[in-house]
Amino acid sequence: MNTIPCPRCRHDNPIGARLCDECGQPLVPATIRKALGYNPVLWLRATSIGQIAPFLLLLLLLLGALALQPSGLGWRQLLLTFGLVGLVTLGVTFPLLKGQYDFSAGPLAALAACCAVMASMIGPGWAVLAALTVGCFVGLLNGFVTGWTRLPSAMITIATGAVALQVSTHFTSHSDLAVSNPFLNSLGETDVLHIPVVLTLFLAALLLAKVLFNRPTFLAVGTAPHRAEAEGRATASRILASFLASGFMAGTAGLLIACSGLPAIGLGGQLLWLLTPLAAALIGGGSVAGGIGNLRTVTVGAAVVATTDWLSSQVGLRVAGPIAEIPYLAVGILGDRWRSMTWHMLKQARMGNLLALPGDLRLPIFVGVWRRTHWVVKALGVVGLLIVSSVIYVLVCASILRKVPDGCAVLARVSGEVLVTHPGALQAVPAPEGTILRTNDLVTTGATGEALLRFHDGSEVRLTGGSELAVTDLTKRLSGATLTRLNARAGAFFARVRRLATRDSEFSVETPILTLGVRGTSFQVAVGDKEGQVAVRDGTVEVTRELKFTDKETGDTQEVSDVRKVEAGQAAQAEAEANRPTVVRQLSPAEVSVLSQTETRLVREERRTIARAVRSRGMPYFWGFMGLVYIWFFFVVCRPMPHGYIADIIRRRAEEFDRIHRPHPTDSARLVAFAQMCLYAGDVKKADEQLAKVQEADPNSEYGKWATRLRVEIARHSKPKS
Repeated sequence: MNTIPCPRCRHDNPIGARLCDECGQPLVPATIRKALGYNPVLWLRATSIGQIAPFLLLLLLLLGALALQPSGLGWRQLLLTFGLVGLVTLGVTFPLLKGQYDFSAGPLAALAACCAVMASMIGPGWAVLAALTVGCFVGLLNGFVTGWTRLPSAMITIATGAVALQVSTHFTSHSDLAVSNPFLNSLGETDVLHIPVVLTLFLAALLLAKVLFNRPTFLAVGTAPHRAEAEGRATASRILASFLASGFMAGTAGLLIACSGLPAIGLGGQLLWLLTPLAAALIGGGSVAGGIGNLRTVTVGAAVVATTDWLSSQVGLRVAGPIAEIPYLAVGILGDRWRSMTWHMLKQARMGNLLALPGDLRLPIFVGVWRRTHWVVKALGVVGLLIVSSVIYVLVCASILRKVPDGCAVLARVSGEVLVTHPGALQAVPAPEGTILRTNDLVTTGATGEALLRFHDGSEVRLTGGSELAVTDLTKRLSGATLTRLNARAGAFFARVRRLATRDSEFSVETPILTLGVRGTSFQVAVGDKEGQVAVRDGTVEVTRELKFTDKETGDTQEVSDVRKVEAGQAAQAEAEANRPTVVRQLSPAEVSVLSQTETRLVREERRTIARAVRSRGMPYFWGFMGLVYIWFFFVVCRPMPHGYIADIIRRRAEEFDRIHRPHPTDSARLVAFAQMCLYAGDVKKADEQLAKVQEADPNSEYGKWATRLRVEIARHSKPKS
């Protein structure tokens, strides 16, 4: 059977319909299941787009991850993020089943992580107890206030989340918190069958939730058969239990965050997960308004969010906090409203058949707007679409091409004589453009040679002629921290260091005379036999130097560290003699101009390198991408619209309905359906006639009462204004 019969008018409806195309009667789920049988193709056609779209989006993101060819550490970081996001998302799903919001799960996980770190100094058991106690306490507080006062859950959880965020920021503002207990560290570092323990615990939590979701306490409100049952599932005690489960999951996630060495608070004070858990549940297909959620929504939504965050970090898009999470929530809310739309309903809406849509999906459909638009506006719209698509593609392609593998550096641009000496090699070899540099590699430029180095943290270094630069350390930790150490032996170079990802990241440069510590700035270094110079254009560079002082009377030698902070527009000069301190002075306008020109040249060279890489490696994909855009534009936008607008289409359908299924005066259901069509078509007079028949034939039924109320509204709106 390839059709679904209507229980009222027995009309055969296409697969994917939720309402009868003729009379608007909702189709019974049992009838739909019987019509679909065991045919997987029919089930796929009847599945809503909101349920299929998350899987397709996840598949697209995974293909993008495969295109980046990440290392084993990169895949492990993705699985770790998936497990942590999944735990918090699973927690917010429990209040979601009761139609409640929980915006405090992310801040609560951060607070639990801070408490676990502080309690770990006493013992591992105390750390576990502290994290779970904080999570359960805040969950009970949210559930008690929401359940017994019936205040909006969004307002309550935002307030508790703000307090948790402020407390977590206070704990992490002065120093980095890290768990030092070996047992707790093993939770974040150990793998079980090549799967992180964190992800294993998330899978175990899914099995536990599978049992709890079937218990009467946690049954979803949206699946209740009638209103009284739904109210019974959302009592105060059950709302309290759902928020308690959310707090327990947030506390568990916070404990695992601390054990994994991940930062709970970003550099700017923003929380890593504020809107993400709820947005992930909505993206996966959950609904707050409908009280709907399941394990599929948790798993798929968490996987989409975790993969997106991981991909953005891999291509160098360092955006965090609410700015990065708002698009997630927007997509989730839109999906919440349109989660039940099937492909058949989408086609009917596009044709103007609003009666084929359920009530909550009947948004204004602007049929014929494109045909009535002036050709100038059409042309500008097409050009704008192509320009926006091209810009998005080029930006994403450039971000991918400029990405350097973890633990490596690359020679992005080479001119003149540039040599590289690998560890254990007897002699240096010429280095072409694109050469990968690893730890302990030495780069040497000839008298006229120049080289542009790009590092895994996004920083760039431009070597001038006659320079020697050794890469002593390139490390990326599981927490996202990067460690870059260079040894400048001779010559000069200009460096532009990106803002470091975490507080424990490090970018340092050692010279025979002084050592530089950098957190995000642009500066120039010149190394000679007798002195070293550092000129800073932006930011701050910390210059450290070991001095030796000899007491003339006793002859004792004392070593002292001379630490100077060189601000923007200043230069530091140090001599080879150990007893002369570092001198800091202001740069002259001419020196500042030279630094600005050097940085401008560095930026220009970087753009040229990326543009050349995009043209050589990305243009075939670009034309394929633009071909897909053209196909989409032709079939979706330029497809001929049906003649007439919504009112004309519904008027013709009403006439056809009246001709084929002429309702009997006692058939209230068909009279009501015909009156609805007349109202949508704008024929108020005929609609009033049908409603009068219903009111006369069946005044005491629901149809008769509805007809009476609607006739009053029609008379009130039809009354001429004085």
